[in-house]
Amino acid sequence: MNPLCHRLPIDHLLLQAPMAGSQGSALALAVCAAGGIGALPAAMLGPDALTQELKALSQGT
Repeated sequence: MNPLCHRLPIDHLLLQAPMAGSQGSALALAVCAAGGIGALPAAMLGPDALTQELKALSQGT
């Protein structure tokens, strides 16, 4: 196992890059569920959309 996996609460060294405009919280949650580190792309989100995505992340973790 990679030494970084011992330091972080992850099973696999899988880091998902946030891809603005092409994915949201669903992919980030799937990566986390698989034991990796998911990321939410937020650069192109307005305040309301960001709030919705953050709620989805909170409910899914």
